[in-house]
Amino acid sequence: MLKLILIAGALQGTLLGLVLMSRKSNPKANRIFSVLLFLLSIHIVVVAFDEREFFIRFPHLSHLTWLIPLLYGPLILLYVRRITLISPTFQLQELLYFIPFLVWLAIQLPYYLQPASYKLAYLDNYELSVKDDFGLLNQLTNFVHLFFFSLCIHVYHKHEARILHYYSDLKKVRMVWLRQFLYEALIIIIISIFVFYARKYEWPYVSKLYPFHFLGIVILIYWTGYKAMAQPALFGSDQMGQPEITENIAQNTVQENVIVTANSNPEKTTKRSTLDEATLEILALQLKEVMDTEKLYLNSELTIQDLTKKLQTNRHLAAA
Repeated sequence: MLKLILIAGALQGTLLGLVLMSRKSNPKANRIFSVLLFLLSIHIVVVAFDEREFFIRFPHLSHLTWLIPLLYGPLILLYVRRITLISPTFQLQELLYFIPFLVWLAIQLPYYLQPASYKLAYLDNYELSVKDDFGLLNQLTNFVHLFFFSLCIHVYHKHEARILHYYSDLKKVRMVWLRQFLYEALIIIIISIFVFYARKYEWPYVSKLYPFHFLGIVILIYWTGYKAMAQPALFGSDQMGQPEITENIAQNTVQENVIVTANSNPEKTTKRSTLDEATLEILALQLKEVMDTEKLYLNSELTIQDLTKKLQTNRHLAAA
């Protein structure tokens, strides 16, 4: 039964990955998430057939699950940076995220390059191969997971605190989904680490939970698929929420100007504070034009002060 559930989850992950890969909106983030789903699906299938007979038949698949998980954290971190527009395009420093993967690959490369006969001889000693599965390298992998997902949550909250008041309705929904996904994934990782050590040290009863903890990943995949179907805008373009963001920023920019003017020139405070709706609409349109032409919404460090400096030269604002 467990094998069927895992295979079904892998199939669901593959289909969801293909759907997201085919979407033209928000392609950079969706492609990263699609690759993550494909890797998870491969991992789950290998776990579903985690038996001696399977690896004897396909010896080159052995130790594959030692390497694939090292890509999960970097991909999630890249996805968080793309969906929050912290880094909408590739940054050279993002290659550093893959250092653990490259280190693990270098360590395992001699084994991967061995012929099938060598791997069959190794796998024939089943007890030794199982012991190696819970060795130092895979123990370190657990802490790599904790590091990356904790970092993702930190990056998310830092971004949320910075632009909390400027979310459009769509952006709020998307950020809520991302927060839920990250925390659910972190909980699954913590449970997985607990089950890992329970299996390693043969704790009574608890050790039997291995590999049932992979059901958490299957549930997460189905939950993500449900969200993608129920709220397709979650994986859509960030441009959909831009008008609302622009209007909110425009209003806050006016308020900021009123405060600055009141402190510097009290005589003009009354005139500034009585801006009518028409002036606000004009300012919002001009700000939207700046956003469109200069693509300021791609700058994750953009502040109200930055916008104020740009709009202070505006005739309508100066006339007010």
